[in-house]
Amino acid sequence: PVGMHTVCYVDADQNHHMNNTVYADMLAAYLPMVGKFADEFTINYYHEAPLGSHLTVLSAPYGKDTYYFRTIRDDGETNTESIIHLADI
Repeated sequence: PVGMHTVCYVDADQNHHMNNTVYADMLAAYLPMVGKFADEFTINYYHEAPLGSHLTVLSAPYGKDTYYFRTIRDDGETNTESIIHLADI
């Protein structure tokens, strides 16, 4: 576990779920970005995150400059799985 995220109003789409475009920014907050930038994101969406829900953010290294993420909803369901690669600036 690397953190928690509460889905707030500014994260939500018109259906009151976390907008898909927000995930990349949320996950990037947990990356070692000094001297790096995220050049590849792969995000798989499994279950929506409703407004007000809490996501547990899990992460692990996945090779050189690559990180695996999983977000888990309050009910234990996997919300997303992601692979993010970093490159040197």
